[in-house]
Amino acid sequence: MQVMYGIMASPENIEMARRQLGLDKPVYIQYLVWLTNMLQGNFGASLRTHRPVLQSVLERVPATFLLTMASMTIALVIGILSGVVSASKPGSKLDYIGAVLAQLGMSMPDFWLGIILILVFSVRLQIFPSSGYASMIENPFESLRHLALPAITVGTINAAIITRMTRSSMLEVLSQDYIRTARSKGLSERLVVYKHALKNSLIPVVTVVGTQFGYLLGGVIIVETIFAYPGVGRLLYTSIYQRDYPLVQGSVLTLAFAFCLVNLIVDILYLFLDPRIRYD
Repeated sequence: MQVMYGIMASPENIEMARRQLGLDKPVYIQYLVWLTNMLQGNFGASLRTHRPVLQSVLERVPATFLLTMASMTIALVIGILSGVVSASKPGSKLDYIGAVLAQLGMSMPDFWLGIILILVFSVRLQIFPSSGYASMIENPFESLRHLALPAITVGTINAAIITRMTRSSMLEVLSQDYIRTARSKGLSERLVVYKHALKNSLIPVVTVVGTQFGYLLGGVIIVETIFAYPGVGRLLYTSIYQRDYPLVQGSVLTLAFAFCLVNLIVDILYLFLDPRIRYD
């Protein structure tokens, strides 16, 4: 309790706070009370603002969801295209360039890339703002300007992961017998690659994308903090710094729920990508 309220807190205030938070009860009673309240949508109140935790978290979800969608759009477009090009021309200059860029993308820390983008596009060129957020409904243009740098930061790193996964999966599919049969029938290389091979190589890619999507929905803590972006990740960082433990719990539960929801969606997508998969 002294960690939460400071070393100057009196014993009387500490004891009062323990009773208010229910910490004077046995641990199993505390857990049952917390679990019952959570199932009813009551995550408690913030120790700093005294606002309901669920309300504070839900207010940040739209901003994080917008950043997640923009980042994954960038990552999918760059990652799948570069992965397909590299796999369709293995050993070529394009393949080597794609491999080097993918390795660089995976090696760059997101905080470093974010700072470099701020220095170049905000400080020097003054094209994009370095921080903040604008509503997509109220001002779409300003929203995109504020969204550009954090989305590029997150999307670039995820694009590198998707590129490598797409390339390896495509190489495996392109070596299958039915691909050789399609080519022997005289089908164009573009039709073979994009219609026959790409769809059958997407299952491992979708798995990686689902994992990354769930992580982003939970909040990109470092990126949102660097760009002062008001999402769930920045809320979690602020809550940890302020020792607001109910708000930390609410943010972490949001992360866990996002992972579970996205994994469920990914499992459903498997049925459309491969009709042979059945959940009996």
